Amino acid sequence: MSSERQLQQLGVFVHGVLVGLHTLGIVYNLKRRNWLDVCIHGGAAIYDTWAVAKHLRALECPDA
Repeated sequence: MSSERQLQQLGVFVHGVLVGLHTLGIVYNLKRRNWLDVCIHGGAAIYDTWAVAKHLRALECPDA
């Protein structure tokens, strides 16, 4: 397995975990009505979701 492939797999894992943790942050802050924190966690979750998709695309098509 190439190091580039392993790096992309690590990126999927790390960003996937971050999506989960930011989702927990959203739920936690929704319950407490901390709207700014909800927005910040939401933005970070969106970025990490985009990053997961980017890493997955790199794994599907390594020459792209």
